[in-house]
Amino acid sequence: MSRLSRVPGLRRPRLLDPWRRPLLPRLPWHVILAASLAGAATIATLSIGQDLTSVPLLVGAFGSSCVLVFLVPHGPHSHPANVLVGHVAAAACGIAVSSVLPLAWYSLAAGMGLAMGVMAGLRVIHAPAGATALAVMLVEAGWDYLLAPILSGALVLTACALLYRRLMWRVIGPPPPPA
Repeated sequence: MSRLSRVPGLRRPRLLDPWRRPLLPRLPWHVILAASLAGAATIATLSIGQDLTSVPLLVGAFGSSCVLVFLVPHGPHSHPANVLVGHVAAAACGIAVSSVLPLAWYSLAAGMGLAMGVMAGLRVIHAPAGATALAVMLVEAGWDYLLAPILSGALVLTACALLYRRLMWRVIGPPPPPA
């Protein structure tokens, strides 16, 4: 036994302790419902827009972006700049790496690592954009893929998120002051 475990009131931290605490406060049911409907409406808007214009607008990573921007609208990674620049920067990293390396495990790892580093360096971390980097590499997309679906889809997603914040202002409230 260690000395700390013998002191009353003190115990050795366990490996899984950080995962036992709830990470977010419980959201009211009406906020969950509104966020879920907003996410569904955003994906529907992207999908319908894609069908009407024959311009690709939808990327799988936009689904996880919806989770962040609608359920955690004041989170540090839900800001419009994080969504827009994060997706575009990650896609650019993926396309750049796939243009010089063949599709293999090491190129996927390099593209993902580069995307993470660029997002961190630009201070626009957006976790779902990591999937964007991998997606553009897996489909071996060209530079035109940055405009459609990445930038155009991210713009629609951000516009829907800003509209949601405007409509739900009284419910979700203003962003908390910086710490």
